[in-house]
Parts: sequence; C-alpha cells; structure tokens
Amino acid sequence: MVTVIKDQWRSTLLGLVRGTRKDLVVVTPYFQNKVIEDILGNCSENMKIRFLLGSTTKHTMVDRSTDHFAIMRISQFHRAACKFSKNLHAKVLVSDGADNTRKAIVTSANLTEPGLESNAEIGVMLDGEPAKEIAEHMNK
Repeated sequence: MVTVIKDQWRSTLLGLVRGTRKDLVVVTPYFQNKVIEDILGNCSENMKIRFLLGSTTKHTMVDRSTDHFAIMRISQFHRAACKFSKNLHAKVLVSDGADNTRKAIVTSANLTEPGLESNAEIGVMLDGEPAKEIAEHMNK
C-alpha cells in the first residue's frame, strides 16, 4: 500500500516512530535537535534506532540546517547508533511495524522544523515488499 504524505508531517513521522516494534532507521542529511528530541521521546523502551546523517560542516551549523545539540542528544541515547555520510541526500525512515510489517517513509522533508512545519514537502509511506526492499538497501 502507498499513502501520499503532503501535510501533517510531524504527526505522520511520530506515528511511524510510535508504531515501531524494535528497529527504526532514520536517514536524513539535515536535522535539528527539536525533531530528534521528538523522535527519541516517542521511542518504546525496547526500540533501537540507527541514524544515518549528513556530515556537519561549518556552513550547515551556521545556517542551522544541522544542529550539534542533536548529535550530542543522539550520543546520549543508549539505544541509538549514528553514522555520517558526506554525500547523503536521501530522506528515509524505515520501521519494523508493530504488526510485523515493514513500513517506510520516503520524502523530500529533512528532519528540521521547516521540513516538518513550513516547507512545501511531499512524500510517500510504503508498507510490505517495497518497504522491505528499502530496509534491505538502507542496511547496506
């Protein structure tokens, strides 16, 4: 099934997080602490999160498209692992849903306040085989 996401980004994102059973993969080049706090605050106690984030630079710190407080927060969350990629452009979240069905969001939205609140963004939520294929790709 495919669901188009064109508004209500924060509630859709947090719904995916809350519906995760054990494993969540978060991929985004740009991220801010408020959104990372929202994700971590909605994790179940048994859930592990793997972040693949864009590399931070002086430019991304100055324009606030990335937030060093978010990196510090992730490093303090004992069930989170984090890697960085210099050439990252993908924005993907993959969840092993509570119903044992993989779910994935593929989107244009970064995990920033403008990405979730004010930018004109579009994305899709997938489940079943397409989400499983995305999960396998992200695990590589």
